[in-house]
Amino acid sequence: MTIAIDGSRLTADSVVRVARESVPVELTTAARERLAAGREAFERRLSAGEVIYGVNTGIGDLCETPVDDREIARFQEDLVRSHAAGVGEPAPVDWVRGAMLCRINLHAHGRSGCR
Repeated sequence: MTIAIDGSRLTADSVVRVARESVPVELTTAARERLAAGREAFERRLSAGEVIYGVNTGIGDLCETPVDDREIARFQEDLVRSHAAGVGEPAPVDWVRGAMLCRINLHAHGRSGCR
């Protein structure tokens, strides 16, 4: 049985089933539509030259420093890499699956601009 992710009805039982039993998941049609609409809105804002913190500006003290349009993709990759750190042994697979599921559920609201 597949667990449908819609951004609002994820239960603790579902997280356990996905994390520990590898039950598959899929986004609902409504969640996919929200994601597409959110991304479209994000792209419109970016194309219009709107300043978006951490996307086309630096972070923290550099928040007023613009990022060149040609460098935005690389800047985003560098930003993700700068947060990729860990200490010790890798986390157990079920922990990672559960955490990723919760993140996907959050993004299913369609407000992050992710694809």
